[in-house]
Amino acid sequence: VVATLLPGTTFYLRKPGYAPARSLIEAGLEVAIATDRNPGSCTIESMLFIMGLSVMQMGMTPLEAFRAATHAGAKALAREDLCGSIEQGKRADLILWDVPDEEVLIHEFANEVPRTVWTSGQFVSDLLPGINSPVDEPDQGV
Repeated sequence: VVATLLPGTTFYLRKPGYAPARSLIEAGLEVAIATDRNPGSCTIESMLFIMGLSVMQMGMTPLEAFRAATHAGAKALAREDLCGSIEQGKRADLILWDVPDEEVLIHEFANEVPRTVWTSGQFVSDLLPGINSPVDEPDQGV
């Protein structure tokens, strides 16, 4: 069983009392976090924002928030054999940020722009101008 918490809904609806992530983790439960994106109770799409809320409002550490957003989220959907962690044979949807550690990313989530994106192991784009991808891009015929 994976407890899936939706801090964006509490934020969006301006309700008091976020889910007790810290208590659940200390009780030994696995915790996932998600956006609950929908038109009625939460229009938040940013997982970085959800991770920030999880740290600032629910007492999770930045590393716990990353795990809750990735591996635990995949496990909650019974897809942990396909995604949710970086392992051989799993789908590689990756975002690279140019930050010194996960704590900076979580606490500066509104200011951080992803550096590079890969989908299914394939390079998609560099999102910051002037940064070269570590992956060779196909010849554009120029």
